Amino acid sequence: MNETRLAALNAAKLNALVTSVTGGPCDQLVQPGLSLTCGRVGDRLFALADRLADLGPILAWAEGNGGPSLTVFADDSDDLAGHLARRSSLLSADITVMRVVGAKATPAEPVALPLPPDLGEDLWRAAAVMADAGARVVDDHGRLTGEVLGLEVARVEPPGPDDDEITVRVGVGRADRDLQGYVLGHLDDVARLRRSVGLVETHRRAGVALHPLNRLSRPRWLRSVLLDDPAIVNVVDLDPLPPLWPDGGLLDTEPSAAFSPSDRVTVVCSAGFDFDLLPQAVDYRHRIDPGSSLTLVVPRRDRELVERRVTGAAPDVSVRSVDTPWG
Repeated sequence: MNETRLAALNAAKLNALVTSVTGGPCDQLVQPGLSLTCGRVGDRLFALADRLADLGPILAWAEGNGGPSLTVFADDSDDLAGHLARRSSLLSADITVMRVVGAKATPAEPVALPLPPDLGEDLWRAAAVMADAGARVVDDHGRLTGEVLGLEVARVEPPGPDDDEITVRVGVGRADRDLQGYVLGHLDDVARLRRSVGLVETHRRAGVALHPLNRLSRPRWLRSVLLDDPAIVNVVDLDPLPPLWPDGGLLDTEPSAAFSPSDRVTVVCSAGFDFDLLPQAVDYRHRIDPGSSLTLVVPRRDRELVERRVTGAAPDVSVRSVDTPWG
């Protein structure tokens, strides 16, 4: 289906849903982006959400259109409406999320964010080889990975259906892990790990030429700097937090989070402006400690824009800017 046809279908869908709720169609229908369909009835704004990450752009559109109240429609698949309702409840804006089933829409109840699974002691013991090689071992929502300056260089694989052994796979991304298994199979895990650690450290620093190894996982790179020096954000300690969802992949640009148990501060790092930063950040805080303060850490060039977006949008949120480690 081409984009024009899809936009027309979404516009018709939104009009039908708005009519079912208000008794009449949208006074004004706009499409600020091909992935968003939004409208207005009086002082209330309406929007369709196809994915969880749509909430941030919808809020930005609503802010720009001066609507004091917002209704978001979302399909029932994968509990999308429930997850949107949870995130919306953590923000200060007047947002109602409606669950769409067929041609009907009803208010959505918030659903809980899935918790990261517990990782057994046997997995943590197997991960010691990554720490010995100089990588930081982090819980990556269901698996243990070894990071160097925020970039995964190895992971612990739990036993599979055809294998009863825990294995450590070395490499940056799936293709590199497979390649190293063939090309460097004669080396033991520690030797391959140290080789990968050294290679990443060579490219992942300021002042070197652009390279895939210094362009990937920059929010995690920023977090790694704070984990080494929590005083940058005025806390005495920081522990890395698992991502909100499992298996983000090598090209993941999602915000990365940490928590200070001593100061009760949730820290969320982002690299480059992200419309959905605040909705994700409040989810991190809600999962680890709803009563904690929330600090968003961004590159200096992004601070002013981020502050404009988040000021007053959620309780107890501050923005700090830092020099980026990639220059």
